Amino acid sequence: MALAGLGLTRTFHQGETTVRAVDGVSLTVDAGELVVVNGPSGSGKSTLLHLLGGLDRPDAGRVLLEGEDLSRLTERQLALVRRRRIGFLLQFFSLLPTLTVLENVALPLLLDGASHARARAEEALRRTGVAQRRAHRPGTLSGGEQQRAALARAIVTNPAVLLADEPTGSLDSASGQRIFELLREVAADTGVIVVSHDPRAAGYADRVVHLADGRVVVPEPHAPLASSRPR
Repeated sequence: MALAGLGLTRTFHQGETTVRAVDGVSLTVDAGELVVVNGPSGSGKSTLLHLLGGLDRPDAGRVLLEGEDLSRLTERQLALVRRRRIGFLLQFFSLLPTLTVLENVALPLLLDGASHARARAEEALRRTGVAQRRAHRPGTLSGGEQQRAALARAIVTNPAVLLADEPTGSLDSASGQRIFELLREVAADTGVIVVSHDPRAAGYADRVVHLADGRVVVPEPHAPLASSRPR
């Protein structure tokens, strides 16, 4: 099991109002599996992803990454786990504008002083199809190219799991499809969880989980739990 969230609950307090964004959710992903989490806005999808990725801590429940309980880690240990063992792909690309594409992708390895950082970054850029843009600054790339560079950065450490939060939300249709295709390829040997409103996402999934009001629910009949993925 690459990643397991067990009985996760997260509550937020807004003045006198209490919002239970995630309510007892359990979700797992294996290496080699792509899981899509969908549901309406406000259903708790992004909060769940933050809990699974160690960006936030649950009020109840546990997150296990390759069997290690993240709740037992200090903040410093958790930060290292996020950098080395979890890949993140967000809606907005979060590339540093003053660094080249290659430097952005190599950064997680450079922070650990890895001597092979450049070679690994070059390989990640080849996998995502933007190696020819390695010497450019992110601002000179199209949105689709920037997201593929961000994906290269997410996989450069060979993470145990990759978590993607609305990765096609700011892209045109063709660029979004390419990102889904690449995530499907990444899922050949890495557990991938994708939170997405994009109706195409289910077509690339091994499994689809539907959230509503912070809970896993059975979707309406017109929204099947899983679809055949493209070949």
